[in-house]
Amino acid sequence: MAPAPEALKLDPAPSGLATVLAARTVPAVGWTLLGRVVADRFSRRTSLSAAGMVRGRQGMPILDQLEVLIRDLIVC
Repeated sequence: MAPAPEALKLDPAPSGLATVLAARTVPAVGWTLLGRVVADRFSRRTSLSAAGMVRGRQGMPILDQLEVLIRDLIVC
């Protein structure tokens, strides 16, 4: 996906592109700060184990979307 060109198609003003870029950046900054707090509070092993579990859970919605896509393709 290319959110920047799509944002410019919908709203050619610079504020539209700034909104899209901010929507991508703000969560990354927030998660980075939270990750630093976790890394300072817990051992490295615990932090890496928790990160692995979170990363594994992030893949689940993608699998759900793929299932819906495949079901739609079969029905069509």
